[in-house]
Amino acid sequence: YGLPFALRTNLPCIFTLHGTSSRLELEVIKTFLGKNIYFVSISNNQRRDYQGINFVDTVYNGIPLEEYVFNQLGGEAMVLTGRIKPEKGFEQAMEVAQLTQRKLILSGDVRASQEKYFYDFIQPKIKVNPNLIHFFGFVNHSMMDSFFERGKLMLFPIQWEEPFGLVMVEAMATGTPVVAFARGAVPEVIKDGVTGLIVNPSDQDIRGDWIIKKTGIEGLCEAVEKIYAMPKEEYQQMRRNCRQHVEANFTVEKMVAGYEKVYQQISG
Repeated sequence: YGLPFALRTNLPCIFTLHGTSSRLELEVIKTFLGKNIYFVSISNNQRRDYQGINFVDTVYNGIPLEEYVFNQLGGEAMVLTGRIKPEKGFEQAMEVAQLTQRKLILSGDVRASQEKYFYDFIQPKIKVNPNLIHFFGFVNHSMMDSFFERGKLMLFPIQWEEPFGLVMVEAMATGTPVVAFARGAVPEVIKDGVTGLIVNPSDQDIRGDWIIKKTGIEGLCEAVEKIYAMPKEEYQQMRRNCRQHVEANFTVEKMVAGYEKVYQQISG
């Protein structure tokens, strides 16, 4: 909505795109492009959906690090939180839990539009495996760090091109490593073998040469078992790596500095 108004000014205007683009949205954006209009992406991967758009820079999202307590030890369960919808990978996470017999704690926001999906596909599997899979309910912001810090690892088997994935940063801030499919911005956020493990989605969808060579659910299971099998000191080092990675790349201060750089660049 701001684009047509921005064209009427002589001021440089910046728009940050936070999602992925439909063909219609992209055409609408292109209709209102002007020499005073600039765009910021939240990951380099996100730009693939916005071909022909004038991106001035990528600025990663940041979190207030002081609100996330670092836990050196972690817990014993796998964790996953997010909106309860198919593309977030809840079904795949439950499949991993069943195959590995590792406890999984789920948390999520069941919105009205997704209630049928939750009650048809998620809840029945939880009821069948009450000792293996636990639904924690909705975790608000104030509870986020206490939810993550009880995790051995966070599963992130996304089924779409996630433009950023702030939940990965929140998990790592508490020291919890992430096991994720190499979709969207995952390879930009996770350091393979350092802050977690990245898995290619399938043999037909290879996104990189990661430590885990198996793909799909089989690859996720291998990654999970690799982290559970780590010696104590090696695992605790991975947790420290997670916190340090967030400190260096994904804080509010880092994000603000990125935007200040953009403002200075376009204002001449």
